[in-house]
Amino acid sequence: MADIKGAGCIKHIWMTTRCYAPQYLRKLVLEMYWDGEENPSVGVPFGDFFGTGHATCKHYVSLPLSMVMGEKRGPKKPFAASMNCYFPMPFADGAKIQLINESEEKVENLFYYVDYEAYSSKEQIPDDLGRFHATWNRENPCEKVVYNNDIENPAPWDLPVKNTTGDENYVILDAEGKGYYVGCVLNIDNFDASNQEYTRPGEGDDMFFIDGEEWPPSLHGTGTADYFNA
Repeated sequence: MADIKGAGCIKHIWMTTRCYAPQYLRKLVLEMYWDGEENPSVGVPFGDFFGTGHATCKHYVSLPLSMVMGEKRGPKKPFAASMNCYFPMPFADGAKIQLINESEEKVENLFYYVDYEAYSSKEQIPDDLGRFHATWNRENPCEKVVYNNDIENPAPWDLPVKNTTGDENYVILDAEGKGYYVGCVLNIDNFDASNQEYTRPGEGDDMFFIDGEEWPPSLHGTGTADYFNA
């Protein structure tokens, strides 16, 4: 999609495609390389990178990402989507972006913009300016943690255990080195809901352990729903 020489900063990416494979948004993979690196700084399924999981199309708008849901390509075809990313992505010595098709069907067509600023020299990129990274993880299924509770149909505040170690947390990111955390996309499919007494996933606290610290973490939120502004 892009093989840019020299120094610069990507400001906007717009993409849409037509692929008739089931769940194609999960089977097309975006990779991004900065400054001639051998391993990609971004390796994320197509739809997940642009903010929606489970290979679904949804219409939404946010500051860094958006998706516009298009028409369905026939009764047995998946929905189409146009997607935008506004995260700035600087590079001092080249940038490469590619889309890998890991689906069972060919990509019928692919349209995209990669809008970027080109700089006259790498000196215009400060030495301490970080590079954009994104990773994708899935635990399928998540390990179940069962607690005994004597209360029938418990409310969130009646759950029997307090998390005071973080040992059984689902780890969203485990990164080393210097950088800024800029956000995450979280998608949950509770396929075992009919066998659970309490099914809401919104009360698990978000915890940020920074620079190798032990419990308690520097940032300890009040619930997954609160973390996502709900």
